[in-house]
Amino acid sequence: MLSVLSSGAAVLLIAGLLWVRPDAGNVAPTASVSGPEWRRLPDGSEIELRNGAEIDVDFAGTARRVILRQGEAHFQVVKNERPFVVDAGGVKVQAVGTAFAVQLGSQQVEVLVTEGRVRIAPRLEAPPRSSLAEMATLAPAAEIDRPSSAPPVLTAGQRATISFDHHAPKIDAITEVELTDRLSWRIPNLEFSRTPLSEVVALMNQHGGGPGKAHFVIGDPELSDVTLSGFLRADNSEGLVRLLTNNFGVAAERSGTSIRLRRVQ
Repeated sequence: MLSVLSSGAAVLLIAGLLWVRPDAGNVAPTASVSGPEWRRLPDGSEIELRNGAEIDVDFAGTARRVILRQGEAHFQVVKNERPFVVDAGGVKVQAVGTAFAVQLGSQQVEVLVTEGRVRIAPRLEAPPRSSLAEMATLAPAAEIDRPSSAPPVLTAGQRATISFDHHAPKIDAITEVELTDRLSWRIPNLEFSRTPLSEVVALMNQHGGGPGKAHFVIGDPELSDVTLSGFLRADNSEGLVRLLTNNFGVAAERSGTSIRLRRVQ
């Protein structure tokens, strides 16, 4: 990347960002966001698909059904009188109003609950075939509720691993740090090319994460003269702060989750 910059440009690689001062050339600024594929279902539920994941959706019957064909997806389910069932390799995960991630591997299925509760029915047959028309061969969602089957219920902060070689899921607790790291693929990556700080800040505020995320405020209008180029994960607020304070004479004043940026007097 360094080779494309003009010889007079001041550059530094830090925190995943390559910054460029305004004299780096007359190239139009750009900014882009890359992350998981996002889909909204007919009932308002949302799915984030990790790169390479494939799903089929069927809302025609009495249940809301999603088949995870491969890869990993995170589901934010809207409450509805109809059961919401995810089928991954024959393992059925049922939720009402909650959020969870399902990963389909070659030897096992992993379920992570981020909000609410889900119920799991380990697979009793071979993984589902590719045609949605064959979904009728799967056990109806109501079977998951039968007391005799006693399927396990997971709550937020729990993980279930279901091996295709065994019927009983392995359930354990997962720390907040582990959960954040495990689902880091959901955080978008930002790419900048001589992008004004005002636009960088706007993208960080929009894509930086969930509750408790940092919110940037530009306190001095002249900071818009600063331009940045490179890559930065949208939740890396501390990386952006270090870059600005160490190299641009910017002070970061914190109040709760707010970070106010201003020129050092």
